[in-house]
Amino acid sequence: MRGSPTARRTLERALEFFGRGNAHFDSDRFSRAADCYRRARDEFVELDDRHVHIEYIYALTNLALCLTILDEHSKADEAYQFLLEELRRCEESGTQDRLSLLNDRVVILTNLAILLLEEDRPVDAEAALGEALSILEEIPGDDIVRGRVILRLAVALTDQERLAEAEPLCREALDVFERGDDCGIDLGRCLMNLGIIEMERGRLPESISSFNRSLAVLGSLEGSGWDQALASINLGNAQRKYGRFADAEQSYRRALDMCDRIEGMRLDRVHAEQNLALVLMDQGKWEESEKLYAKALDEYAALGACAVDRARTTMNLAMTLFHQDRLEEAESRCRQALELLDESEGSRSLAGVVWLNLANTLREQHRLADAENGYRRALREFDGGEGGVDNHALTVLNLAVTVADQNRYSDAFRLFAEARRRFKSLGLRFEMGIVDREEAETRLRLAREADDPDERPRLLNRALTLAIDAAMDVDHRRFQFPDEGSRITWIDRVARPSMDFALLIAAEANDRALISELIATWRTAGMVSVLQEDADEEGTVGMVRRTPLRARSLAPSEEGGSSTFVETPPSLPSENLDAGNLLAKESTAWVRRSTGPRLVLPFDERIALSAFPEVPAKSADPPAPSSRYR
Repeated sequence: MRGSPTARRTLERALEFFGRGNAHFDSDRFSRAADCYRRARDEFVELDDRHVHIEYIYALTNLALCLTILDEHSKADEAYQFLLEELRRCEESGTQDRLSLLNDRVVILTNLAILLLEEDRPVDAEAALGEALSILEEIPGDDIVRGRVILRLAVALTDQERLAEAEPLCREALDVFERGDDCGIDLGRCLMNLGIIEMERGRLPESISSFNRSLAVLGSLEGSGWDQALASINLGNAQRKYGRFADAEQSYRRALDMCDRIEGMRLDRVHAEQNLALVLMDQGKWEESEKLYAKALDEYAALGACAVDRARTTMNLAMTLFHQDRLEEAESRCRQALELLDESEGSRSLAGVVWLNLANTLREQHRLADAENGYRRALREFDGGEGGVDNHALTVLNLAVTVADQNRYSDAFRLFAEARRRFKSLGLRFEMGIVDREEAETRLRLAREADDPDERPRLLNRALTLAIDAAMDVDHRRFQFPDEGSRITWIDRVARPSMDFALLIAAEANDRALISELIATWRTAGMVSVLQEDADEEGTVGMVRRTPLRARSLAPSEEGGSSTFVETPPSLPSENLDAGNLLAKESTAWVRRSTGPRLVLPFDERIALSAFPEVPAKSADPPAPSSRYR
């Protein structure tokens, strides 16, 4: 048949189908592309000299890549193994340049690694990429090709939570792509994966910047919709971790829209939908979240998703049950998640989060010894990897509360201090407020139990200081919610109880002046700033305790607002409250609702209302599923 008219027609048909497949592939029509590559493969097989034609190898390569994208993993794995065998035959036949074949083997091993990563087999992927790098050491390599290999190796290491090893590889690849020509898609993907590493290492502003840079690069390229969707999912993850819930919701919805328009993104769509559910959880919409997670579990089952994805979803479902006080169901789901993680190579950070949530469920059932064991197991899992640094701090906090509930107070205060130090290092002010609230409750309990009459005031004063600071940090978080309804929900469920707790301690301390100040603070929160009469122009300190108050409503200078001064004697709490009401009335015309005041308790024990900038806030809920390029 070789060289005959029939052979020529067969070759022409093979090349035609190969070209059609490429056109469909470039337009994200992966099913059609796969069909064309199959037709091309079948035509090439009819030729006696098929190994002479490099297009045959490329058709097999692209077919395997399409099957990977379409989540037909078993077929893709089979296709790659067959392809590697065909490459060996090409080498043995000597019909093609050995150097070209070695380069092709590098490409194929890299694509095989992508498939292995999709199958949650990062160790096998690392081995395939190591072989590819060994080949590149033997041949005069292309820097771009090497950059692609080491980038995927960085992904494999990231999936094994070896972040310190992954980051320099990712930055090495980034340097290559920034210097190279026509590397737009590689640059966008590299920035996306760098963002994932930065996010997992707790560097959220840098992570958000990397994801935005990735989207800017990818947005200018045709055929990059798939990568843009993944970058949007990951950007949403970082924004949510940073407390920017409205932005995160927008990113997830943008990703969902992209996934609906691009074939082969069913699994990624489930990821995006789950992350949207996490944002709903942040807003206390537990029933809506429960429905989304239950739906996701069904979709994962239909798609044959990996155990890690199913474990994460099962755990998140447990969280929604926990917050609806369905504790036995929540415990059962947590244990199911642990069983799923035992079935795979798993993620130690994710296992730590599951143990943390299981321990929370046990504590709510008053099984304190079991809960303490669960928290300590979570800490061991977090210590085994570099991810989950904020959850490590949260676990220390919950362990402190559990130890305190068992009346081991010295151990509890040591753990409170450790948790506060960890959250401070991450810039998570809201979580520091939660630590203050929990420690305040413990010190209030000790004050009530104190036999020494001199010890009770000291304990109450310390508890009061902590409770006031906590109430203001907790209240501020409402300004990060995108709509009034969400803010009201947050106030009713979280902020108001925190302020009530501060008022309770003030009442036990019999501090009438402080009580009136707290009430005025509560009534005017989000509307006014109050300054001390003798504060300098840049000062934000006011409401000096147990002294007459001179308050001023502040209007932005560019709006020409006037100042209103109100004298309020400390002995008349009602007049303090009247002052707060007057300030609220006077200032509603100009106040911008995007920021709110904060009650400050400096070291000199002065209490003040002051404007303050947005700070990072981090949900105590489990991490969102991350996505990477394939």
